[in-house]
Amino acid sequence: MEVAITRIVTSRILKKGHPKKSSNVLIPKLVNHNYDTNIATKTASMMIRDTRALMSPKTRGPSKNIPPQVWNLLKGAFVSFIKLQ
Repeated sequence: MEVAITRIVTSRILKKGHPKKSSNVLIPKLVNHNYDTNIATKTASMMIRDTRALMSPKTRGPSKNIPPQVWNLLKGAFVSFIKLQ
């Protein structure tokens, strides 16, 4: 992903008509072919548009462990909700 994003960013800087300038669609296809990956063109373009270039993708879930007391309270609330249903 980093290779595709850096190539897209550098390609956008180049002037129109430059021999190394490529489209945002062609660059991920070339990177996929060269590095045997499956980067989506839409994902690479979206990361650049959202100014998240060269940042790792967003992770799912909580960023750290949930304290045991909170976890036990959540479990108890869930079990009592299920029993009421």
